[in-house]
Amino acid sequence: MTLAVTLLPLYNQPSVQYSVNLGTSACTLLFNYNTRTGYYHLTVTLSDGNVVMNGRKVVPRTNIFTSDMYDKGLKGSFYLQPKEDSIVESPETIMFWADNYLFSFTS
Repeated sequence: MTLAVTLLPLYNQPSVQYSVNLGTSACTLLFNYNTRTGYYHLTVTLSDGNVVMNGRKVVPRTNIFTSDMYDKGLKGSFYLQPKEDSIVESPETIMFWADNYLFSFTS
């Protein structure tokens, strides 16, 4: 079995949305920074309008997926990884995540 890794863009903006193909699924990713939690939250919507992830907190070094993603054909997980081992998770590094992290989808 071969794993496919797709690097996804990050932006230092409080809200950003873009479309992308992940494996065989076309989807829209919406990222919203939540000042209460101090993290970005991810919503994933398939091209048919099905929301398979709604407002999931994006935490560094944690696989992010839902059973709904798998059930609807988006088989894989998202992952936020520091660009360097020396990066310490903090409100500042999270808020300016495009400068500090890499975001990927592995299927």
